[in-house]
Amino acid sequence: MSAPIMIFLGTAGSGKGTQAQKLSENLDIIHLSTGDLLREARDNKTELGKAAESYIAAGDLVPDALILDLIKESLTDPKIREKGCILDGFPRTIAQAEGLSSLLEALSISLDKVFLFDISLEETIERLGGRRICATCHRIFHIKHNPATAESHPCDGNLKIRVDDTEEKIRYRYTVYQEQTAPLIDYYRSKLVTLDASEAPDKVYETIKGQIMALEE
Repeated sequence: MSAPIMIFLGTAGSGKGTQAQKLSENLDIIHLSTGDLLREARDNKTELGKAAESYIAAGDLVPDALILDLIKESLTDPKIREKGCILDGFPRTIAQAEGLSSLLEALSISLDKVFLFDISLEETIERLGGRRICATCHRIFHIKHNPATAESHPCDGNLKIRVDDTEEKIRYRYTVYQEQTAPLIDYYRSKLVTLDASEAPDKVYETIKGQIMALEE
């Protein structure tokens, strides 16, 4: 199978990160989560992390110049051409999409599919409000849908709520998404696959997997 290059679009809590992680583990595709990369840069106090910290804490979009530098560094990894990748959380604006298009062209990389994870505000609040992150292994759990157990959470690290997972921040981020990210639906219309993100995760996974496997046909 050729190395697929994909974008996952959707507001926080739509399940795109969970699906990307599962696809990465099962199909050996590289998962590039800009959120995780930015938080790692912030925690490591890199120059990019310091610059992005105030935006992350407020739930705002990180400026295009900063995020494009991060993506460029990741896409130049030779493993991308070998395994393919999922861009999770990027692009988030038309300007970022145009910057990504120029970057992919310069690197001679083709974009194959764009998956839109469609979900309501109410469902987003329910999902994110119960999300917990392990401070040690960084695995994501949910107090209702995916509680940590001795088997799933062997490191037994402290579980915490992200600073941007309060209901106020969730509502604000959803509004930002609708205003700035939703226009990407039309931008990527020719490559777009819309998913009902409120469906069972296994069903969503099989739909995405089927689309990926069809790329080799």
